Amino acid sequence: MDILGVRTSHSEIIFTATEPRQTYRTTLTVLNISSISKMVNVRPSKSKLFRIIAKKNNKKIAPGVQISVIVEFSTTKAVDASGVCNISIDEDIITIPLHAFTAACDLSVDREVDFGAVVADSRVIFKEICVTNDGSLSGRFAIASPRNQFMTILPRNGTVQPKDVFLIKVELYTYQPMVLDEMIKMRLEDAEDTVVKIKGNIVVPTLDLFDFSGQKVECIQFGSAFYGTSKLEQIFVYNNSPESINWVTLMENDAVGSEVGTDLSLSSEAFLADKLKEDFRTTAYTSDLIACQPCEGILNPYSKIIVTLCFSPKEFPATKFHKKEDEIPKFREYALYVRFETVRSCDIFPSQQKLSNESDGRKGQQRVEVALTGIGCPVNLNIGPVSKFDFTECFLGEKVNVKGTLRNDSPLLPLNFQFRQMAHFRVTPAKGDLKPGQSMEVVISFAAHQLGKVEINQVIDFFGLVAFPNNPVELKMELFHQIKIPFTGVCNSPVKKPKANHMPGKETDHSAEQMTGKISKMRELSPDTLLTGCESVYSRKKKNKSATGMKHHTCVDSEYTYDEKEVEAMKARKKYYEWYVQGLRIRRLQKEDHREFDEFNNAVDIGIRPAEGLRSPKLSAKDIVHEKFVTGICAAVPPIRIRKLRVKGVPPLSKPAEFGLNAVPSSLQEEMDCNLTLTPQQLHQIFIGPSTVDYGIVCVHSTSTQNLNIVNNLATHILIEVDTVCVELRESSPLSQVVPPMSTAYLPLVFESIIKGPFQKSITYRINNIHFGRILVMANVVSVELELSTNELVLSPNYGLLHESGMRTTVRLYNRRNHSAQFSWIPVLTEEGMAFFIRPDGGVVDAFNDLECEVVWHASFFSPVKGDFDLMVHEGNKIRLKCAVELGHINVHFVENRVLFNSAALNISITKIAVIKNQGQNHAYFKVNNENCVPGMSVIPTHGVIPVGGYTCLNIFFHPTTIFKFDTRLKVDIRNLNMLKLRVGGSVIQP
Repeated sequence: MDILGVRTSHSEIIFTATEPRQTYRTTLTVLNISSISKMVNVRPSKSKLFRIIAKKNNKKIAPGVQISVIVEFSTTKAVDASGVCNISIDEDIITIPLHAFTAACDLSVDREVDFGAVVADSRVIFKEICVTNDGSLSGRFAIASPRNQFMTILPRNGTVQPKDVFLIKVELYTYQPMVLDEMIKMRLEDAEDTVVKIKGNIVVPTLDLFDFSGQKVECIQFGSAFYGTSKLEQIFVYNNSPESINWVTLMENDAVGSEVGTDLSLSSEAFLADKLKEDFRTTAYTSDLIACQPCEGILNPYSKIIVTLCFSPKEFPATKFHKKEDEIPKFREYALYVRFETVRSCDIFPSQQKLSNESDGRKGQQRVEVALTGIGCPVNLNIGPVSKFDFTECFLGEKVNVKGTLRNDSPLLPLNFQFRQMAHFRVTPAKGDLKPGQSMEVVISFAAHQLGKVEINQVIDFFGLVAFPNNPVELKMELFHQIKIPFTGVCNSPVKKPKANHMPGKETDHSAEQMTGKISKMRELSPDTLLTGCESVYSRKKKNKSATGMKHHTCVDSEYTYDEKEVEAMKARKKYYEWYVQGLRIRRLQKEDHREFDEFNNAVDIGIRPAEGLRSPKLSAKDIVHEKFVTGICAAVPPIRIRKLRVKGVPPLSKPAEFGLNAVPSSLQEEMDCNLTLTPQQLHQIFIGPSTVDYGIVCVHSTSTQNLNIVNNLATHILIEVDTVCVELRESSPLSQVVPPMSTAYLPLVFESIIKGPFQKSITYRINNIHFGRILVMANVVSVELELSTNELVLSPNYGLLHESGMRTTVRLYNRRNHSAQFSWIPVLTEEGMAFFIRPDGGVVDAFNDLECEVVWHASFFSPVKGDFDLMVHEGNKIRLKCAVELGHINVHFVENRVLFNSAALNISITKIAVIKNQGQNHAYFKVNNENCVPGMSVIPTHGVIPVGGYTCLNIFFHPTTIFKFDTRLKVDIRNLNMLKLRVGGSVIQP
């Protein structure tokens, strides 16, 4: 410290960890740093505990010269002291504080522990609380128990060495979402109690859907779209959690309120009638309605991704084999639900016998739904004035024009059409756009270039935005629908030459009505008009040639040809039989498939072990048969493609796998499958659970087993490995399993602990050694314990038993825990004695079993009616059983109320008998109260029992030694009854 031109080595002198009868010293130096000499003197301290040793200086000290002072501290008691050391610099004084502190601990602790935001994924995370001891003695601390059951603090007490730091581990189990705000009271030695605040936020990984304006999306309205076209909508999928998550998209088929191809404009009766006619599977149908890109992925914390949803209404379901040519589909309204779901372990898992593979069993997943609405519209183009155009006859080189009308009867969408170029006919305009309800006139021209009858179907193509299966994000203007208009015309060669004034290429215009008029006269001029509609002039040219190369014409009698109705009936009949034969073939193939499934796909084990001398046959090229699907039949479960939603509600078939066959991959195919990196869609089809394995209450040194269930819905093998780092699960085996495709398996987790208290640990499992998951293992480890059926046992008289049997009853011991309990009964002895006995007095009660013990009270007049037993459980609890006796109603009396000893001779013994009879229903116990009621008289027995319905004789012996007269009462006490009195009288005479 530099002050007043001098520099002192100490600004404050502190002696720490002082002890009585010890001397502590330090050196204080004063250096002259000024340019002139100064007078420096150190004055003695006024405190008796501090001593300042310095040489007296009467001279000034030159610049750069220092003086030294020794400061000592000593005491005879452990006390803290303070003082000052005064240093005079010329005329100024510098004061240096002096302090001395006894040896003590100085504990301090962190006041706050913040876990931050974590995900509830069954992990165990921990933070540390630092307890620092800045003192010179060791100090103790103690922490109160936390109220939150998902938090553990270890150790709860301890000792911190001097100048050391002690770390307290705070473990938090992320089992369920919660806001943690715990105040833990902590006691420190030689300090005030401190409160440590532990806070955190355990959140559920959630997905949010937003549009481009930042608003949450609950419903996407695609609007109207023609069957065969597509519409796109884009949304943001946002990961609102602090950790990365895998997500997939699923189609909700069984959601409440979903409608698939419903005409909501119909009445209830019409809707139900129309629904009975629909024969298709909505599961497979709806899989083609909605496409999503991407439909799976990994989202980083608090990040988002653009997801494109494509709505493509279909005209008819894929399972509807045929439709009528003139059938116009209906307007269908769609209300579908798409679910965005995170991929995690399954929280609720059924039992091993009832394992379900349905995707809706994964109830632990965090999900968000979005509703999709849209309308499927048919192409409704009204063609007028007729649907079939017959141009009748036209001469070669001429042209016939007919006016027609096109009207868009669709009330919602415009139409973009184009007439396809056909021979002999031309439509003007050939393409255009029609708004809803708009009409357009077209001119259809027939200009034949060959003789004969011409019948064609004019095709009208309709174009719209269509999504392709390999890229549903991009829409292109493509053909999505077409209709056909029948055109019929006849071309004849004229008989007369045209007039001179007829210009070449001049068109002859006829209206539709003029063409259907008087034209029969012209037919007689041309034999080619007699050909049927199925033949043409060009087709006859090659058949009707002579050797000279001249043309020949075949005349067909119209009376023997089929008319149009008969031709249509023949076609309909042929089509009907084609449908009938095709249906028979489909049913036959289905029966063969079911028969093959029942024959080969069963759970019968034929006892063949794999890799036991068997080799797979080698296939040649001709043995490879490619599967051919029946036309018009779609699979019940569509394959999962990258840009197509997986349909929920149709679980794949899975079978139980033989346990313990493959703990590691054993074949080349298994090794290849178990090294694959799985996508989120594939991970979503693997069920591993439950996510929390709760053993409940288990005993110390006992073993308890829970199964970790595995369901593999993939078409490949998977390798499941479990890391059990805690010693409590060291007995678990095996810890790995190769699960075959479409199979179920389980891994047994064996728990055994030697430490009492709650147990919560997180273990990790791996899929194909790449993908990780966590499972929380919970247990409450307790000591063995027995329970009594009752703690207060009351014994009552047993009718029909002899009095030697006493009173009997039973008490039952229950062992409701998973370990056998060894016990023993210890009677509690008192001054009154013990009249109760219990058998067996020791033994073992098996786990989840009970044992009955018999308690007997040996009855007598002197037996105490109360007694206690202590049930001592080895390394377990202690219970006291209180026993009591209820004596029944007693009804006894003397047969004769008086016994006389008349003229008894002196010094001569005489005996009389008094009879006590029991007329009650319970045994009676008596005691003679005054057995020597008269000098020389005695009564035998003095106590005993009077059985039910029996009697007891009291022998009264009298041996007088003096002459006297007497009249007294013999008193007999009856237990649970008033005292009985027998009158005894007589006189003694001299013989």
